[in-house]
Amino acid sequence: MVNFELVINPGKEYFDELIAMTAKTEGWAVTGNEYTEFYHGFEDGLINMYMYREIESKKMISAVITATYQSTNSAVKDLIAVGYYYVMPEYRGRKFGLELFKKAMEPAENKNATLIGDTSNLPKSLKGITVKDVNEVDVFKILEFDRIIVPNHDRSKYVEQCLYRSERQVVKVALDSQNNVVGYARLSGLLNNKAGSIGPFYSDSNKIAEVLLARLLDDSSIYEAWETLNPRIISSNGRALELFRKASNDKIKLECSMHSQFTKELLPVPEEKVYGFFECGLSYI
Repeated sequence: MVNFELVINPGKEYFDELIAMTAKTEGWAVTGNEYTEFYHGFEDGLINMYMYREIESKKMISAVITATYQSTNSAVKDLIAVGYYYVMPEYRGRKFGLELFKKAMEPAENKNATLIGDTSNLPKSLKGITVKDVNEVDVFKILEFDRIIVPNHDRSKYVEQCLYRSERQVVKVALDSQNNVVGYARLSGLLNNKAGSIGPFYSDSNKIAEVLLARLLDDSSIYEAWETLNPRIISSNGRALELFRKASNDKIKLECSMHSQFTKELLPVPEEKVYGFFECGLSYI
C-alpha cells in the first residue's frame, strides 16, 4: 500500500463523507447528526475513526469507526463497538477493508468487542452445523425438536402443514453433526404482497440463530419485491431483538411483539430458543 496511508480521526469532513456513503450505496439509516452525537456524547479518546486514503489525492478508500463504552463494574470489561465498516465500491476486494479492520481491533485485545453490521456480517456457516431446505429434512426430526419448544401439547399436524405445505415461503432447518435438528426458521409472504415475516424461528443457540437467519435471507428470492420484512418476536427474548437489529442495521420493523397470558396455569416456554413465533392470533409460541 505504498500509495496509501492510514489516518486516525481525520476530521469531520471525512466522517460526514463516510456517513453519507453508507446511506448512498448501502441504504443505511443515518441522520447526519452522527459526528456531533458521537464526539460530543463520548469522552475524548473513546470515539475513533480509522481511514485509508490515497496519499496524493487524499481520497478516502475505506473507513471504520469504534466507540468505547467504559465499564461501571470491575468484573466487566470495557466494550468496544465497531461499526460503519465501509470500503468505497471501486476498492472492494483489494483487502483495504480487512487491513483497516485489523488495525481498528488492536485496542480491543484486552476488551470485549461487538461488531455492528448488516446481513453481510452475519455468519453463514458454523462448525458442526448444516443448514438445509425443509424438504430435505425428515419431518419427524423437526417434530422431535418442536416438542422441546412445546413439550406438553400436540401440534405436530399444524407444524407439518405450515412448514411443508404452505405457499409463498422459504423454510430453513439447522442440523448438528449427529443429524439432529437444532433449529428452524420460516420466511413467508404476507397477504398484501408488500411485506414478509419471519416466524416460526427457533434455535438452540444464538450462534445457530445467526447462521439460520443469514442463510434464510441469503438463499431467498421471494422477498425481493417486498417493502418490509417483519419478524415476530416474544417480548422476553432480548437476544432475538438484538439479532434482528444487527441483521437489519437497526432498521427493524416488528410485525408484533408477543406476551402470552394464561387463565389457569402458566405454561413453561424455552424463551432463549424462541426468536420468532408462528403467527399473531392463535399461537402462544
